[in-house]
Formats: sequence, structure tokens, C-alpha cells
Amino acid sequence: MSMLSVFMIALGLSMDACAVSFAKGITLRKNVIRYGVIFGVAFGGFQGLMPLIGYFLGIHFQQAITSY
Repeated sequence: MSMLSVFMIALGLSMDACAVSFAKGITLRKNVIRYGVIFGVAFGGFQGLMPLIGYFLGIHFQQAITSY
């Protein structure tokens, strides 16, 4: 799997989480834009980073994994 594929999967996951968190932020009564952006960046950022972390950990442990 190429780095571009991993990046595209991470981007798709982060956009999904970002949309959900924006919707959650909009339901709040005060500081709607502030909380919407905070939730969007937090959830989207974590969803985008998780596949990249998994990719780099997979590369690091590649020799141990391929022996099985």
C-alpha cells in the first residue's frame, strides 16, 4: 500500500469524523462556531492520524510480521 493510499484513507476518515463533530457542535446553544471548529479539528485530526500511525508502526515491525 502506497503512502498516497494511506493518506487518502486517512483523509476520508477525518472528513467523516469532522462532519459528525461539526453537527455535534451546531447543536450547542452558545459558542456554536467555536465548539464546532474545536470538535471538528479534534475528531478529524485523530481520525486522520490513526491510519498514519498504524502505517508507520507496520513498517517498523515489518520484518517481525512477515516471518509469520
